[in-house]
Amino acid sequence: MTAKDLKSCSNASCGQKAGLAALTIADVVAKTAVLIDIYRRPAEDIRGPKWVWVLAQALNGVGPASYWMFGRK
Repeated sequence: MTAKDLKSCSNASCGQKAGLAALTIADVVAKTAVLIDIYRRPAEDIRGPKWVWVLAQALNGVGPASYWMFGRK
């Protein structure tokens, strides 16, 4: 199955659709948790400016993981 086939989702199996939905939900939950944490945590408890970490959340999968591993003191 090619990327073009998956874009339309009409040729995707039920398992593929469910997997994509699960990954999408997990990504949204992770980004939401990070944004809430950034908002609530004092700036002195975060490595680097808060706005950098907010922008980093645009990187799918990498943004939340990098914040949890490197962003918090």
